[in-house]
Amino acid sequence: MAVWISPVEDAETVGLGAETLAINVPCSAPNCDHAFFVTYGADGSIRMRRRCIRWYAPAVCLDKHLPSFKGFERAGYGWRSLCRFHAPKCFEEKLKDLGIKGDGASALVWGFKLLQRSLTVAKAFELRDAFVTAIIAQAARPQPLWTFETAEELVNYIDRCWMYPEYILLAWIDANGARPLSTTSTRDLSPNTTLRLPRPAAVSQTDFLSTNAYNEGGHAEWSKFLMYSQSNKLVSHTIVKTCGIAADGSTTAGFFPDAERRWRESEGQARPRSTDASVRIARAQLAFLEHLGGVVMQKQLGCVQIASFENDSIRRHAAHVPAGERRTKPGVHPPFPPWLGPMQRALSHGGFASFSVEGCHCLHLASRRCSCLDSTYYGLLSAIGPCKHALYERLESEASASEEARAVVRERCLLELKSYLHDREGSKPARRHSTKQHNKHGPYPYP
Repeated sequence: MAVWISPVEDAETVGLGAETLAINVPCSAPNCDHAFFVTYGADGSIRMRRRCIRWYAPAVCLDKHLPSFKGFERAGYGWRSLCRFHAPKCFEEKLKDLGIKGDGASALVWGFKLLQRSLTVAKAFELRDAFVTAIIAQAARPQPLWTFETAEELVNYIDRCWMYPEYILLAWIDANGARPLSTTSTRDLSPNTTLRLPRPAAVSQTDFLSTNAYNEGGHAEWSKFLMYSQSNKLVSHTIVKTCGIAADGSTTAGFFPDAERRWRESEGQARPRSTDASVRIARAQLAFLEHLGGVVMQKQLGCVQIASFENDSIRRHAAHVPAGERRTKPGVHPPFPPWLGPMQRALSHGGFASFSVEGCHCLHLASRRCSCLDSTYYGLLSAIGPCKHALYERLESEASASEEARAVVRERCLLELKSYLHDREGSKPARRHSTKQHNKHGPYPYP
């Protein structure tokens, strides 16, 4: 469900609206008639609500609007998540205000991403300390990226707006998305407690992604429809386009993947993968075909070491072009600043064995977090999907069952990779075709 909250709303009105919504969602009790009863206030107000016992308290995804956070808490809702688009957007806007641009801004965004990958409150504060140390150390260099005064203002901003108050910290770090479902309340958490936040048992990782990560690159299209409904009083238009279900119950295309899934099942058409997801899948398939079991995956207490595959020959479009010259925003992270290495090692995104084997990346099997830069930058909740190392591990695990299974996986990878390369390279002039892949895996099946 999507609810548009005006920026001028305060915590009281947001809480009242959220509570009104919750108490009027019908329950599933077989003996309940779900009828309404009316109360008349002394001030002349009239209120209607269902007789049902309230059960509706979902997790909510919000912009960085403090009255909304407080209002939904007052209304008794579950975990409040900060939108994956607005978190880095707010941070980047602050860097602009401080006059930090270029390499300095890219490095600080990397530090912000590392901090966001925290799984516990204690880890978040450990990484915060490492981040602050790195920021101050940069100001002390012969050619600093910023001054001590700017470093002090930046540190104060991180503490004031991201580390405190606690409900903000809980809303933007990765703990909830990377942990299994639980009924433990966030109010029982101490700074050293692993975050296990309440979500209904029926909610899956896919459901969570559909309302959080789908808009990580922006939501201009959604905002356009919201403004359209406000200007033309067509609220139903926005509701249909959001949830993907029309007033008569028919299925239509919507904004979120779960709505698109319903539309796909209704129409019988496959939803195409995004460019970034396709690139990562193709890289994993290419690694499998080139090595064919030649990579030994070392397992260590729930983790596995996988070769880095840093020299793969499948590149994301415009990945080599400077960010300021790109016509489109690619799913490619900026270069990692070496001076944030201590913070990266403190995080150990792939588990305790991260960085313990040279030339390998560590994949934590339970959470699917990897120590590679791609997984660290985008995290588990990204709509881009798993990194190539996590995808490769799935292929290798499936193929390890038997020689017949390996042959099946190899054939599937070969066919899918050829199809991907055909679609990707077919529109290019012949002189720009990827000759390496052409020679290694055979010619493209051009008509």
